[in-house]
Amino acid sequence: STSASDSWDYTDWSSALFGTVSVGLYDKVYLDASYRRDWCQSFQQFTADGKYKSFGYYSFGANVLLDKFINTEDQQRAPWIDQLKWRGSYSVVGNAVPNTLFARQSLDFHTGALSTKPPTFDDPKPETTTAFETGIDAWLFNNKFNIDVTYYNSTLRNQFLYVSAGQESKPVNTGKIRNQGVEVTLGYRWAINKD
Repeated sequence: STSASDSWDYTDWSSALFGTVSVGLYDKVYLDASYRRDWCQSFQQFTADGKYKSFGYYSFGANVLLDKFINTEDQQRAPWIDQLKWRGSYSVVGNAVPNTLFARQSLDFHTGALSTKPPTFDDPKPETTTAFETGIDAWLFNNKFNIDVTYYNSTLRNQFLYVSAGQESKPVNTGKIRNQGVEVTLGYRWAINKD
């Protein structure tokens, strides 16, 4: 053999711990939260002293049945409201960088030549998407009319890219992509009876 191969494990494995909690209060308010801890093969080349590198992601959510506060058994403040729900959520999720040996060099045993060291991957991070969503869902007038209004806002950070660095390509985490907007859905339900 006239060349040496690296000992990097190209098996793309990942492990995770996941936990979730849900709580309901008085049949009116519902809360949930989750947390996830990820270990990915692609990040282990950047660790020191054999320690594993991991990243955490989380989410929170809430649903509030507003109609049960407005119309109670004792008082019907707005009898034309059948169901009125507010919902909201916030989450941070991520993706690992590709499973490749970024600082890979080759050695030619025949000539003793060592290939040029590629550009380093400085401070590698997972791509993360932070998302916030809130909205109102209502059924009105004996469940005939429905309106659903949602506002969403999500931001992608640390996008993985290769950028030109002379004759080489350098891996980087860069950029920010934002997506936001409002969605409105209206509906009407009626019964068609035969004469």
